[in-house]
Amino acid sequence: MNSPAQYLLETRDLELAYGAFHAVNGVNLKVEAGTIHTIIGPNGAGKTSLFHCLTGERQATAGAILFNGKNIIKKPTHGRVGLGMARSFQLTSLFQNLSVRENLRLAAQGRDGLAALNFWRHVDSRREHLEMADQVLERLQLTTRADTLAGELSHGQQRVLEVGMSICSKPKLLMLDEPTSGMGIDDIPIMTQLISDLGRDHTVLLIEHNMSIVMSISHRITVMSHGQILVEGTPEFVRADERVRIAYLGEAA
Repeated sequence: MNSPAQYLLETRDLELAYGAFHAVNGVNLKVEAGTIHTIIGPNGAGKTSLFHCLTGERQATAGAILFNGKNIIKKPTHGRVGLGMARSFQLTSLFQNLSVRENLRLAAQGRDGLAALNFWRHVDSRREHLEMADQVLERLQLTTRADTLAGELSHGQQRVLEVGMSICSKPKLLMLDEPTSGMGIDDIPIMTQLISDLGRDHTVLLIEHNMSIVMSISHRITVMSHGQILVEGTPEFVRADERVRIAYLGEAA
């Protein structure tokens, strides 16, 4: 049995209601620190709505969100980022006309909060941000594209860069929303390896539709349906569940 201290993120009876419709309906999610935890389910299951509640982009209408044991449900988005939450989105949100390195440098600079707007800071702080950018470039296998404009990268490389921007803030929890969405077959193994690698020193919570990726890299899987948790457990446990095999994995009973 896991103790509460082992859960970096936990929701209790979380709800997001639009009138009578509940996009998130009484979700009790527990994400253990140091794991890769994946949320799956069909379109309309409530996965992205749950992410919106966790990051503060939507104000949950009931329940609690505990991050490091502290209820953050009233905190605004930037307050949650300050506590160590980072998110990448289904659609890329890069600075298309800046180089790959400059995108990463700005992301690293963003860690400093309001201090990042102080243009008279010592040159050492800029050097620190550039060093972080170069470390992440190497991790992303994009060093040879460092001076390329982000807008000139392939779609797959842009998705990889966006994940890199998320880790520049050194988050405790990295939230990835459909990281392989729209990726070509050649780019998917790179992203899969990157997420697996990030799982060694970050807690990763992701929404993903590619079942081969989900089953290969996840420590724990939550299956959602109609705003609620249908099944949760290890990949082996989830794969063995008849409802999951029929509805989500396309396998015969």
